[in-house]
Amino acid sequence: MLANHIGELLEIVYLDQTGKLSQRRIEIRHIRNGLVYADCLRSGEPRTFKQENILAWQPSKAIRPTISVKELAAMTLDKSPTTTNKISQVS
Repeated sequence: MLANHIGELLEIVYLDQTGKLSQRRIEIRHIRNGLVYADCLRSGEPRTFKQENILAWQPSKAIRPTISVKELAAMTLDKSPTTTNKISQVS
């Protein structure tokens, strides 16, 4: 029962709306009216899953990230040579 795993990290196998299987690592926030509201650890974005389309799940052995993939990408872009050159020119 997924309701027993609210606040935990889970690995799920999910059937998306196009019929494609997807494996995701999520942290469940809450469940309401057959919808699972969770944070996707891959994208760092909130996601909503139909509970009936979650075909399998298990507790994740992953460590909860302290930074999202999206935040990491932004940091990487901020350190690009172009940005560094612009900062140097201003100084």
